[in-house]
Amino acid sequence: MVRNPTTIGSEPEADTVGNRHAPRFLQSSALAFGIRLSGAGLSYITQVLIARFLGVSDFGLYSFAWSCAFLLSVPATMGLDSALMRYYPAYMVQTDFDKVAGLLRFAVAIILLNALVIIAVASTMTVFLAVGDSKHFASPVLVGLGAILPLALLFLGRDCGRAMHRPMLALVPHELAFPILLLSAIAAFTITDAERSAGTVLSATVICLSIALAGQAAGLFRSLPPQVRSARPQYEGGRWVRVALPIFIIAIFGQLMDRSDVLMVGMFLSPKEVAVYHAASRTSTLMQLAMVALLAFTTPSFSALHAAGKHQELKTLVARVFRWNLSATVVAAVALIALSRMVMGLFGPGFTEGTVVLVSLVVAQSFLCIQGPASTLLVMTGYQNITCLIYGVSAALSILLNTVFIPAFGIEGAAAATTIAWFVNSVWINLAVRRRFNTRAFAVP
Repeated sequence: MVRNPTTIGSEPEADTVGNRHAPRFLQSSALAFGIRLSGAGLSYITQVLIARFLGVSDFGLYSFAWSCAFLLSVPATMGLDSALMRYYPAYMVQTDFDKVAGLLRFAVAIILLNALVIIAVASTMTVFLAVGDSKHFASPVLVGLGAILPLALLFLGRDCGRAMHRPMLALVPHELAFPILLLSAIAAFTITDAERSAGTVLSATVICLSIALAGQAAGLFRSLPPQVRSARPQYEGGRWVRVALPIFIIAIFGQLMDRSDVLMVGMFLSPKEVAVYHAASRTSTLMQLAMVALLAFTTPSFSALHAAGKHQELKTLVARVFRWNLSATVVAAVALIALSRMVMGLFGPGFTEGTVVLVSLVVAQSFLCIQGPASTLLVMTGYQNITCLIYGVSAALSILLNTVFIPAFGIEGAAAATTIAWFVNSVWINLAVRRRFNTRAFAVP
């Protein structure tokens, strides 16, 4: 059932309240941004070294397998990581520690079960579908599927840390610990003259993810309030799943928009072209750093303020987040476009062919970054159904355009298809926010 449009705002003290909370959000977001920036730098250096270690062809195989694993790790979570973000703050405000304990245990159990089922099904399909030219992708994909479980649990741990306002535990394991471990592994492979294959690097990736996950799990358990650790778990599985499913579907559609272009390039073109496109695609995601940092610790506040009926305070916070996010997006886009050829050249010979692709994908990421706070606001305030519809149509459009454009225009066609899909998504999302909250998502007050 669609809710009536919500009009935000009439409390006269809203600006004072917003100003009081702004330093706290800025401090958390600044820390998150620092971690994300450091992690992005490490991850990017690691990708560059992997590309140079493997060469263009094997880096294409690695990129395809890693994209498969990353995409499949999203359905493993079934949206329960985002549901935890929504319910954990509310339950803590209500001092309902039994439900907090139940939610955490329920989420871990469901993710574990889902991941194992997905790995079994995906492995079977990979073996039976590996025919003809696709055989060279099969072995790396089978190895890469081992990353699904640790990735899914790291996503859960990330959102648990965010809900607990523990930025270090939320972000350090995946953003810093994992790339440092993988970077060390690549350095060791180089020194010892290990086999230069996609399977070797993917095996190391799975091991490094598992080590990072173990550290995060231990830290989160120690950081849980004593009342939660000693609580008798109370479950509302049906309620959590009903809320999680639309969020889960949104995440699936979002990942399809983010990763399907790489996979479809692999279906139509050679491993070399997959490598070039993947390098450009991952470079363009540097655009998301500021957006993710801002949303990391303001997202729970969207839900809490909406639940408390503090509409004007929510409106003030939303306006601030949009303004900060827009400024950061413009700066990042200009920098990446100006340095596009040099950045692509870091990956090695042949990668500068993706310069035009990178410029196009930077524009696509700009649309994503602009609408990011808007879609998060809709989900955290109960409008997940309309968000799901928007992302579903956008993902279908992306796949359709890629199917047409890639055979005709190659990797440049894939970039153009992705850009068009994100433009449609951004406009539609922001219109939805304006209609339901009587405020402009692009507001720069």
